[in-house]
Amino acid sequence: MMFLEQPADFKADFEVAICYCESGGEVLLLLRQPWEGEGSKWCLPGGTLNQGEQPTETVIREVHEETGIALDPHKLKFFTKVWVKKPQYNYVLHKFYQHFETRPNVIVNVEEHADFRWVKPNESLSMNLLTDGAQGMKMFVAWRESQ
Repeated sequence: MMFLEQPADFKADFEVAICYCESGGEVLLLLRQPWEGEGSKWCLPGGTLNQGEQPTETVIREVHEETGIALDPHKLKFFTKVWVKKPQYNYVLHKFYQHFETRPNVIVNVEEHADFRWVKPNESLSMNLLTDGAQGMKMFVAWRESQ
């Protein structure tokens, strides 16, 4: 479950940074390999913060590792932080956004992902998204409309 404010009893096991890469009204989703956690589900590019790493550094590194896309730190926008509780673990999720005038070339890291797709955010809600993915996408749509 995703929380907009830190629950009183929350203790994070780790932190994650993700990016909503948008071009032409569509966002980039990656299909997790079957052997990965929550395998064969669609997700946003991103990953776990390394020790001593800031969320911005993580999202730039992870998006590049997973897709070959170089995010522009001057155009990258932080839009929210949420707290996620799962039965096995808890984590802090840092959400970023970057708009691309020209759709970047995607080179999927096949060690982690099997495919990619550019999709309209509302259309992604009918896809097999990671746990809490639909809630996260709805949050993104609301944030994007407020900009």
